[in-house]
Amino acid sequence: MSLEVGLLLSLIWGSSFALIKITLATVPPFTMVAARVTIAAMVLICAAIAQGHPFPRQRSIWAALLVQGLLQSALPFTLISWGETHIPSGLAGVLNATPPLFVLMR
Repeated sequence: MSLEVGLLLSLIWGSSFALIKITLATVPPFTMVAARVTIAAMVLICAAIAQGHPFPRQRSIWAALLVQGLLQSALPFTLISWGETHIPSGLAGVLNATPPLFVLMR
């Protein structure tokens, strides 16, 4: 990865915490997360359709995707947004960056 791409990703990733903090002044955490996840889902569905990917037909696959979406997107985004109602956005960003360090120490 080039330095420019790394800097751009850092800017995008880090600015989301400041934008969450700004949004929380007028929108409750759960509502904001629901909007983020819904918009992302619509974009991904459109991309999948545009590329011709078939959608799963089995209920078990949809159930697994639902659990994955809840545990890897909805729940963490909700907890981060709720946490930012109690701490500064900078601290939220630093705390969110620590899991790779804990994996590295293992």
